[in-house]
Amino acid sequence: MSKVAAGILGFAFLLCVLSTAIPYWITASNRHAGFWLTCVEENSHDTFCFSIDSSKVGDWWTACQAFSILGVLFLFGGAICAFAKKKLLAMGLGGFGAVSAFLTWIIFIANFGDIPSFDAISVSFYFMVLASVIGLAGAGLATKIDTANGFVTQALL
Repeated sequence: MSKVAAGILGFAFLLCVLSTAIPYWITASNRHAGFWLTCVEENSHDTFCFSIDSSKVGDWWTACQAFSILGVLFLFGGAICAFAKKKLLAMGLGGFGAVSAFLTWIIFIANFGDIPSFDAISVSFYFMVLASVIGLAGAGLATKIDTANGFVTQALL
């Protein structure tokens, strides 16, 4: 069961990394942006990307960046601990990772209207939603790890 929990938390980690890294949180007709870059397509062949100045976007943008990074770190730690059959650490880290991913997309969706000239939420947002749900499932499954004899148990300790 520890390998299943580790696999689920590892998949949530992968989704969280992709969501944090790729610049497709929001889109417009010829632009797309993530937490770190905004890219503009010109002539349908050339794409130019530049860094986002978070001071011009708001503190909520920095909060999204921070929670997404925390989600990546905690989900990775939870997956490693689940694989090593460290039940309480896997539950805690996986749970914190899922909550961090959850807070990332909740803060983002609450402030989406403050972003001028972008009209749609894109794939990275949905990856983060999936990371939070799958991470929570993996943390819940980590409660079933029996560290003594390798069998599934209902006990939390």
